[in-house]
Amino acid sequence: MNDINAVKSRAYLTWAEWGPDARIPRDERLATIYPDLTTAERIAWIKEFGQIESFVWQLAEEGKAQALSREDFTALIHQRFPFMDDEAVGKAHFLASYYQWHG
Repeated sequence: MNDINAVKSRAYLTWAEWGPDARIPRDERLATIYPDLTTAERIAWIKEFGQIESFVWQLAEEGKAQALSREDFTALIHQRFPFMDDEAVGKAHFLASYYQWHG
């Protein structure tokens, strides 16, 4: 995985995080943690992270989140978002399962 994909995966984890820091607007968190990103890059990434969130919700609503093995989930998400490393995929898989349980 190249460096930009690693940074983007970390940024996704920041974007998707829960807890006290989630009170800070996502754009602001990303700008603080990744100051070298241009505004245009940050906006593009936020848009893509929103697409991941929509895809995760779709899987949850269709009842597929828990039906897919981790391997199948990884393959499916990499078709759309190939930059995601194992930790980022794990977060997306967790969120899909959580949304399916608590949807």
